[in-house]
Amino acid sequence: MTEYDFDIAVSFAAEDRDYVAKVVDKLKARGVSVFYDLDHTSEMWGEDLVGFLQDVYRRRARYAIFFVSANGAPTRTWRRRSVRSIQPALVSRMSTAGSLRVVCGPISSSGG
Repeated sequence: MTEYDFDIAVSFAAEDRDYVAKVVDKLKARGVSVFYDLDHTSEMWGEDLVGFLQDVYRRRARYAIFFVSANGAPTRTWRRRSVRSIQPALVSRMSTAGSLRVVCGPISSSGG
């Protein structure tokens, strides 16, 4: 059985930090080990962040949660790198991968 440093690693747009911080706090209160960047600033200091985060998403975290919003549009460079860094892990762990859709905000009555 593989040992992981974190149960969950989170990825999000900087503009969504306040919301994500609340989710992270609730997970931690339930005993979930979460990789949240602000908790590991000293560990990341001086590191190649792309490589560091790839290692977290691919090897050190059992699961990754990507918070998707208009703020983290796929056209943004950092979001593309985050998604690319997790793709190999998703392919290798497809049997344990799942998805969760959380809607925050108004839902269009047109169904779109």
